[in-house]
Amino acid sequence: MEKFDRRRLLAGAGLAALAAPGLAGCTDSGSTDTSAGRDNASVKLPTYRKYDGVKPDLPGSAEGVPDGFLSYPRPAPKAVPEQPAAGGAVTAMISISVQGPTPMAANRWWQGLNDRLGCELQVDMTPSADYDARLSTALAGDELPDLVRLNPSYPRLPDVLEAKFTDLTDHLSGDAAADYPFLAALPPATWQNTVFKGRIFTIPPQNIVGTPTWITRNEVIKKLGLDPQPKDLAAVEELARGVTDAAANRYAFGNAEQVLHHLGCAMFEAPNNWSEQDGAFRLMHETDEYRAALDWTIKQWQAGVIHPDAFGKINAPQLYQSGNVVFFAWGGVGYSGVLRQNLPGMDMGFLAAPLAEGGGVAPKRLGPGISGLCGISKQDSEDRVRELLRVLDWMATPFGTAEYLYRQYGEEGTHFSWDEKLGAPIGNQLIAAEQPGGEFAYLSSGPYVLYNPGHIDKTKAMYAVQKETIPVAYKDPTLGLYSPTNDREGARLLLALTDVRDNVIMGRATMADFDAAVADWRSRGGDKIRGEYEVAHRERAGG
Repeated sequence: MEKFDRRRLLAGAGLAALAAPGLAGCTDSGSTDTSAGRDNASVKLPTYRKYDGVKPDLPGSAEGVPDGFLSYPRPAPKAVPEQPAAGGAVTAMISISVQGPTPMAANRWWQGLNDRLGCELQVDMTPSADYDARLSTALAGDELPDLVRLNPSYPRLPDVLEAKFTDLTDHLSGDAAADYPFLAALPPATWQNTVFKGRIFTIPPQNIVGTPTWITRNEVIKKLGLDPQPKDLAAVEELARGVTDAAANRYAFGNAEQVLHHLGCAMFEAPNNWSEQDGAFRLMHETDEYRAALDWTIKQWQAGVIHPDAFGKINAPQLYQSGNVVFFAWGGVGYSGVLRQNLPGMDMGFLAAPLAEGGGVAPKRLGPGISGLCGISKQDSEDRVRELLRVLDWMATPFGTAEYLYRQYGEEGTHFSWDEKLGAPIGNQLIAAEQPGGEFAYLSSGPYVLYNPGHIDKTKAMYAVQKETIPVAYKDPTLGLYSPTNDREGARLLLALTDVRDNVIMGRATMADFDAAVADWRSRGGDKIRGEYEVAHRERAGG
């Protein structure tokens, strides 16, 4: 979940006018208050207490390296002693990216979930592309359910949260979070995404902190006698040329932006969206390192190692799975879904990009580590808020627990059976229909882990890459800072800049055109965004 669809973001910007009447009178003063940075910095985040009821085979780190498991813990310990809710209904709305599940009345998994929660969880599910419009309608009509998935890019999000959602600070700040032990067990860095206007307004459903990892078709590389772990820029270029065979419809890469951002920018040590030095901010596009990465990407396009339809509507993940693309940067744990397919002849490898001049691993980008946000709409009582937090806490129980086992796989004998050889629960078609895609995790979820039954070697290899790359990864210094101009105009400004960038890669524009586009970005609002981030940064530092 590294980024959201940029054209959907632009469409969403036009929905701000649909916000609830309570927001209609809001001025920009709430969003532009320069004390926001100081207020956010003063918030004490939940005191971190990692759950120790399940021991990973491959221990992760506080920096964001995920725990790794080579088999599912058995018996799975029960982590929550009693139902978190006391009856009635809990309403929610989420976005979904797959076909919806069997309706609750005929869904045994959903009914079992309700039994475990102690309430009837009623979930309104909307396709991802339409979700922000659905949310705007709910805000405008004061029809918010109890639990609401939120996109961090939603227009005027701080104002929306303040007007329509529950301030959770007193419940979750510092040691108060001990009442919700599985929310307190979420990685500390992810909680920074939940603070707005100096208060904690949401919880952070999880994702892997590290941004996409390069996976490879290792069987192709080995067959050609090439080095699957290049140690510098020249070796990367040799490998890319070596695996490319246009006559066989096989290319090194399928997505040019991935080549630029997750290979070129890494090898040339370009910033993660923004850089900050002594309080001064620069957009990555303004840096020499980014220009070097862009120039290198142009050369890769000219060399023909990027799929010729890379700027069209191609399905790059499918090209990887079919073997038409040898390298693909996959985010989160998406690689696991490919492994589960057991594609004939495929040997998945993992690549840590090298520094351009060699001598070590290139710094990948750290993401926010969340798959959206979840807020609790304003409630009539603190008791109700606590009950809803207990429900979200139950849903955040981590991998290895009995609660996670049910959420993911359902009831043994009904939805899954144990494969004794793999040491793993294996779901059947019923669970696939009743709980497709794990979409309820958009409300709340525990830390991501590395777990690939039947592919222990791949779990170890992915863990090794994460352990090697995350400690040297670059953070985005604007995470946790708010720029109202970026909220209103940032996506639109970047879209214009990105369109020019793509044309430069394809040879339809020049680097001079790119420089002009950067200058245009600055004059149309980029410098204002920069200034707002710098003020927020100073305030956060107490300056």
